[in-house]
Amino acid sequence: LLMYTPYDRATLTRRMRRDVLPIPFLRQVYAAVKKRLDGQAVGQIAAGDLERDLRTEGTRIRVALSMLEEAQLLQRGPDIPCSALVCQTIDDAAAAVPAAGAPAFAAFCRAARLRPGQWLTINLLETALQANLSPMAIERDLLQWEEAGWINYRPSGRDMLLELRAPPPDAAARVADLLERHETVQSQRVDEIAAYAQTRRCRHGHLNAYLGGRVIERCEAANSRANSRADSWADGQADSRCDNCLRRSKDSAPAPPTAPDLPNEREQLLTILQCVESAPWSWGRRTLTRILRGDVKSRPGQYSLHQKGREQAQFGALAFRSSTAVEQLIQRLEYAGFLEARQLEHRGAVLDLTPAGKAALENPAALDDLLTS
Repeated sequence: LLMYTPYDRATLTRRMRRDVLPIPFLRQVYAAVKKRLDGQAVGQIAAGDLERDLRTEGTRIRVALSMLEEAQLLQRGPDIPCSALVCQTIDDAAAAVPAAGAPAFAAFCRAARLRPGQWLTINLLETALQANLSPMAIERDLLQWEEAGWINYRPSGRDMLLELRAPPPDAAARVADLLERHETVQSQRVDEIAAYAQTRRCRHGHLNAYLGGRVIERCEAANSRANSRADSWADGQADSRCDNCLRRSKDSAPAPPTAPDLPNEREQLLTILQCVESAPWSWGRRTLTRILRGDVKSRPGQYSLHQKGREQAQFGALAFRSSTAVEQLIQRLEYAGFLEARQLEHRGAVLDLTPAGKAALENPAALDDLLTS
């Protein structure tokens, strides 16, 4: 059952904007982590401590940490036990441990002050640092040693393992770009949900095209012997056709004549090459994607689409595809040598048509090797 009203789009957009993390909040998270580490480059922090420090729920903090990690301001390792019980099970480590693992195992045993047969409660992070072992890999090492029969290991509780990095020179620009991309993706999802709800075409075909598959004009019933919904129910099987296809079958009416057929994959690739070839100047990947999807809306921090782009014949030709799907088509043309990236002086890049791309405009069959189906 699908229920959708014009108010739903506004609700989804409002929730999306509410969930966008502002830059001041990211700064607060970074400052809270730095304060908790207390001058140390790496340390373990309880998630509850950050929630109390920032007075917010854990999901927002985890998303913020992920963004800070992507901006290379910190690194989050695998969650590390709050404490651990460890017991050395071999008497003569020098004789039982292979030479490849002996130095690390011996260093850990010294730092933890382990004795054969004696259980000790240790702090894994502190022990790893004292033994000059990687905190990010210490638990993996312990699990391998336990599997080899050298120790018994019992972890207890979990904390986040965080390491602060030296901020890159363009840290502010990276964070701003991450937030812009996050908001763009969220807005795109709202558009995609609305497009799916409002489409009059086959819903299975709509999803298949969105995921990069072949075009499906109409979906088929689960029971191929049933020609009507009543027959399908009589056989004990529910009809799997979408509501749009069922409506067309019931009314015995073809698809609306005003809606053109969706182009196949080769035609979509050819449309991209035609857009690049007919452009007044070379476009970047993101701008080219916006032109092909007919996306004139500007996001915060994003320039409005140039009027020349709106005037191109291919404007909106791939509006039925998601931004991600269009970007993947462009990447395939690049990897196959039909498009070529050209670096600009300001470190940006634009796409140019290669000789192979020009030849494909004359002979579209050259694109057949790129087809997925």
